[in-house]
Amino acid sequence: MSVNAIDLLLYTGGLLVLFLTPGPVWVALIARTLGGGLAAAVPLAFGVMVGDLLWPTLAILGLSWLVTQFSMILMLLKAMAVVVFWGMGLALLRSTDQAIAQDSRLIKPGAWAGFIAGAAVIIGNPKAMLFYIAILPVFFDFHTLTTLDMALIALLSASIPFT
Repeated sequence: MSVNAIDLLLYTGGLLVLFLTPGPVWVALIARTLGGGLAAAVPLAFGVMVGDLLWPTLAILGLSWLVTQFSMILMLLKAMAVVVFWGMGLALLRSTDQAIAQDSRLIKPGAWAGFIAGAAVIIGNPKAMLFYIAILPVFFDFHTLTTLDMALIALLSASIPFT
């Protein structure tokens, strides 16, 4: 294992900040909880967990390949991520007076529907994708990551919906 406990702790803090930022996952969790109680929200959280296993794994594999092919690509990706995050932040600040549209697909009854909604909401969330692509290289050295490191990072990412 090449990552240390401090890096993992800092990464977990970054994940908590991501989760505490209102977004589609929050809307889905609140809608499911209000529509069917905690029992309806748990399958959705498991769906989010699957997506949170997928994103960091794909980001690590893809970025590791890019780093081996093009050494300066991470600097370019980081710069692009900063611009996109700034844009998303400004868009969030500018849209505070807009009403949230009703979407009954999030409260469709059934555990399977909740699971699918959770997986779809995180896999389709651009904030999550950008977070993993932009932030993982800050915390971890892609030249030294092992399979165990990747699994631990993915498991930490997946545990956040249950905090």
